Amino acid sequence: MGINNDKIINFSFASLRKLMEVVKIKKIKNHSKFDEWFSYNYKINEDESEFLEKLVNRHELDLSSYSEQKLTIRFIAPILNRIDFHFDDVKDWYSSEISCKLNGFLLKGKPYLIVAKGIDFPEKPYFFLQEYKKSVNPYGNPEYQVLAEMLAAITLNKSNKIYGSTH
Repeated sequence: MGINNDKIINFSFASLRKLMEVVKIKKIKNHSKFDEWFSYNYKINEDESEFLEKLVNRHELDLSSYSEQKLTIRFIAPILNRIDFHFDDVKDWYSSEISCKLNGFLLKGKPYLIVAKGIDFPEKPYFFLQEYKKSVNPYGNPEYQVLAEMLAAITLNKSNKIYGSTH
């Protein structure tokens, strides 16, 4: 038996109202969850600092007018290409589809970036980066898109933790 169309949530069109039909969502203000991240003592070396400074200086005046593709290719991709995501059977995946059934709904889509285990397709997602969206976007809110992706990952991983970000 298939899933009725109003029970399908494509990440690109996820809304808070629709996600609240799937799971109970409550906003909680809790900054302590980031304490470990923000207290991590990573030192940016001179090469990294110079790279980031040049990248920002080259694009800072035009970033707000970049299309999604131009922002990705000119600004985000150079940063991602400096990161070695490959360890064990974990690697970076771009626009790879993931899906899951959760509480009678099908959540599916192609996140911009997934860091996940897998050989030919992402099997166990660890982190998501949602596509860039202009602030006035008729198709969906990137925060709810990444939330839908994170709900799918929690379900696929059979866990209760996942990390994500919008840009």
